[in-house]
Amino acid sequence: SLFIDSQPFRRDRPLLIGSTIAGVLLFALFCLLVTLTLMERSRLTATRNEIATLETQLRRIGAEQAKLEAVLQRPENAQLIDI
Repeated sequence: SLFIDSQPFRRDRPLLIGSTIAGVLLFALFCLLVTLTLMERSRLTATRNEIATLETQLRRIGAEQAKLEAVLQRPENAQLIDI
């Protein structure tokens, strides 16, 4: 018969049990790593989106600053800068 418990105790039974436990633990570790990878990929996407938003804001602020500096550099505003 192929049933393990129907046979008398064999010397390879602890090896089979240990291998089964190791296999289950390795599979659980694999599932954990896949889950962590998917979570990290999601976080990476969110971070990239946030960086893109911040870069857009930075360009807009830079353009606004350039406009303000151009206004300040006008000759009629030179007196205000000297004060």
